[in-house]
Amino acid sequence: MTHFYLPQPAPCIVDTGIVVQRRDIQRVLSDLGRVRYQDLIDDRIRGQGEGYVMEVFEDPVTSTLVVNRTLYLNINSFDYLSVSQISDPEDPRRSRSQLDLIQENRTLRLIPYRIRWRDLRILKR
Repeated sequence: MTHFYLPQPAPCIVDTGIVVQRRDIQRVLSDLGRVRYQDLIDDRIRGQGEGYVMEVFEDPVTSTLVVNRTLYLNINSFDYLSVSQISDPEDPRRSRSQLDLIQENRTLRLIPYRIRWRDLRILKR
């Protein structure tokens, strides 16, 4: 009797979920641009501000840096990414993404600023 192995389909995450694959985390974070961020330890805000995601990389020894309104994110600094939706303060009828990079008791929360479609067309040129 012949048995066929049918691989499981790749996960599909739409607006909410947990992302564990490093390549997927890097893809989600790489084009964020301008974000609000919060550094939480044990669910208490230790720092916050806004800045630009300058680089997203995977390196076993290099630090994640949030300095001078710039973010250099090493996905190896985190265990997983939690994606959720929150109400948009600019338009309460809409929602926006909240991205939580989790590592034990620390969370680096990123809230991207909304991209206007006309700006996206300019970026793709």
